Amino acid sequence: MHMGVKIDKVQADKKGVVVSYQDSAGKPQKLECDRLIVSVGRVPNTEGLNLQAVQLKTDERGFIPINDHTCATAVPGVYAIGDVVRGPMLAHKAEDEGVLVAELLAGQKTPY
Repeated sequence: MHMGVKIDKVQADKKGVVVSYQDSAGKPQKLECDRLIVSVGRVPNTEGLNLQAVQLKTDERGFIPINDHTCATAVPGVYAIGDVVRGPMLAHKAEDEGVLVAELLAGQKTPY
C-alpha cells in the first residue's frame, strides 16, 4: 500500500499495470503490478447545508464537530449524525447515532 501519493499516469496492458506517481515527499516513482486498486477517500457532504444560518461551523476537513456521547454540536439543540461527522461512513453507524439522538430527544436514558 502506498498512501499519500499523487498518481500522475496509469498505463494498463495485457501484462499488467504501470503506475507513475509522486511519493509523499514529491519524488517521482514507478510501480509495476498485476492489478491496481485505488481509494481516494470520502469527504463529508456538508456543502449546501446552510450551516451558517444556525452559526454552525465545520472543522478543517469539513466535518461537523460533535460531543462524543450525544452527537450534540456546539449549537444548543442541534445534533449531527452520519456522513457529516467524524468516524467511519457506514450506514449502521449513522443508524445507531440517529437512534441515540431520537432517544435523547424523547427523554430516554441512553447507554452513554
